[in-house]
Amino acid sequence: MNNIKLCQTPLFTAIDYGIVREVLTELPRVMALVIEMRFWKHRTSCEIAMELGVSAKSVDHWLSQAMKVIRDRCLRHPEFSRSRHRMIEAIRKSA
Repeated sequence: MNNIKLCQTPLFTAIDYGIVREVLTELPRVMALVIEMRFWKHRTSCEIAMELGVSAKSVDHWLSQAMKVIRDRCLRHPEFSRSRHRMIEAIRKSA
């Protein structure tokens, strides 16, 4: 039963979601498009490839590169709840 409560706990804050949205607007158009199609429209790589007229391998590459950019920029943002900055501050406070 406790697992159900854990699953209902949000993983990210509202600020985190805002930062992700901001980063998405900074991505090259094709990367933003495949991210949108994959995660908001729940399409597979093959479905995205067919719609864009490219190979599924290209779609997977764009998704991988986009996720790396999103992860890197979010973790570098000082307001992101899991940022490197926040972790360093937490360590300093506990010392």
